[in-house]
Amino acid sequence: MSRIIEFRKSAQKAEKQSVQGKSCAFTGHRPQSLPFGFDESDKRCTSLKSVMRDQIVALIENEGVTHFITGMALGVDMYAAEIVLDTREIGTWSITPIIFSQYGMDAPAVPGTP
Repeated sequence: MSRIIEFRKSAQKAEKQSVQGKSCAFTGHRPQSLPFGFDESDKRCTSLKSVMRDQIVALIENEGVTHFITGMALGVDMYAAEIVLDTREIGTWSITPIIFSQYGMDAPAVPGTP
């Protein structure tokens, strides 16, 4: 439960930093849990990434999302981060990696923060 609370605090901080106040956080399955595993050339993976890209672009263009948050884990987290980074031509936004310590939430959620 403390991880959820800490994540919400991080998301709230990110929202305050966002120009328009709209943020989007990503989480999802790791490659070993996906039917195509680590094979990003598999048509199911490319299809997933295409749907994710369409949704991310819609959030930027139609919903005014300017801040994205990701756990940066392998799999869906990384796919989303890569897509966000590839959408720079659409507009101005920021991306925040959230780091969850394996030893609990005593460590800062974002590197370099107190």
